[in-house]
Amino acid sequence: MFVNAVGGVRIAEPAADLAVMLAIQSSLRGKPLPRGFIAFGEVGLAGEVRPAPRGQERLKEAIALVRTL
Repeated sequence: MFVNAVGGVRIAEPAADLAVMLAIQSSLRGKPLPRGFIAFGEVGLAGEVRPAPRGQERLKEAIALVRTL
């Protein structure tokens, strides 16, 4: 899947696959994701979700960012 965003944003991080997929699904259903929702992971061609490298570090950073909301 290719995702194009206004302003030419490029995402080179494979762990953003899951978050982008969930954002698209949220938009199509017209239902926002819960405030503070955290998602990261790689999505394979068959739809399987694979863990992202350095998952614990990513989770700690994400939690710290959510707390600033």
